[in-house]
Amino acid sequence: MTDSHPDDPVDRVAAAEAEMEDDATDRVTDALAGLAFCLVALQFTVAGVFDGSSFLTVLAGVGLGGFGVVKALNA
Repeated sequence: MTDSHPDDPVDRVAAAEAEMEDDATDRVTDALAGLAFCLVALQFTVAGVFDGSSFLTVLAGVGLGGFGVVKALNA
């Protein structure tokens, strides 16, 4: 009887765990992307408040800011 999966299950689990690990550059990139979202959100919010734009512009700024904060903190 031949085995259809010649790999040892432990080897496959170790390989999957190695692929899931983030290195430092990925974490820094995610943090910088979160900060970039926060800066864009600040621009939306300031433009919405002081330029007299619609409430949706301010809401979009707050939403982008929240997303940026979560993205930066999860990095």
